[in-house]
Amino acid sequence: MLPEAQDVPKSRGGRRLGIGLGVTVLVLAVLAGAAWVADGIFRGMAEDAAASAIEAQLPEGVSADLHVSIGGGLFLPQLLAGSFAEVTITTDDASYKSVGFDAVVRAEGVPTDVSGTVRHVDARVTLDEDAVNELLALPGTDPHLSLGESTVTYEDATRVLGFEIGYTVTARASAEDSTVTLAPEHVKVTSPLGSLNLDDVVGRVLDKPVAVCVADRLPAVVDLDGIAVEPGSATLTLTAAKLPLDAAALGTPGSCDAG
Repeated sequence: MLPEAQDVPKSRGGRRLGIGLGVTVLVLAVLAGAAWVADGIFRGMAEDAAASAIEAQLPEGVSADLHVSIGGGLFLPQLLAGSFAEVTITTDDASYKSVGFDAVVRAEGVPTDVSGTVRHVDARVTLDEDAVNELLALPGTDPHLSLGESTVTYEDATRVLGFEIGYTVTARASAEDSTVTLAPEHVKVTSPLGSLNLDDVVGRVLDKPVAVCVADRLPAVVDLDGIAVEPGSATLTLTAAKLPLDAAALGTPGSCDAG
């Protein structure tokens, strides 16, 4: 008589393999999490250090509380590679000789070597009305600029037949190649001169945009490419390519000389 069949114990290899994989995945997850935490710690330290270093090197008369954010993925691999894909610097309470402004600066391809160059910089600087008047000095009497909804208004005067003719201009602002252009859209004569026909005066003002070069008030390596006006403030768009991280270069103003 054959002995009764007995159950063959199942191999524990599969179970052990499952446990091994589970433990391995868990360890990798912990290591990855630790890497992210360490990366975040180093990133935060670098951002704070960068903000402090920049604040310490601000030109005389400039005061700002800066916030630096380093983007572009994991921090440590970028640090080892010697370049950060994206760095953003913001401030909402900066001032220059008591004139306030806000700024958002985005830089791409920022080297860790301070003797290198930044691939591209795009900045938005918001100035209040007083700051705009400091920046834009119009020809002649340099009238005060009042900022409205996408428009700039100012008062000026000219002489006709020995009479001084005052007028108010409402213009639209644009910027290109570090020059701000005010294109008149509406002119209102403010001097009461009876029946004297001033259509010719109005026509001349309307047909003559006012161009103001600001290159000599910016670093030579920076261009003013845009301006957006709203009541009480204006936002300037500044750009730079291959910007050197060099104090001398950044401190050298541009030129408004035609030649």
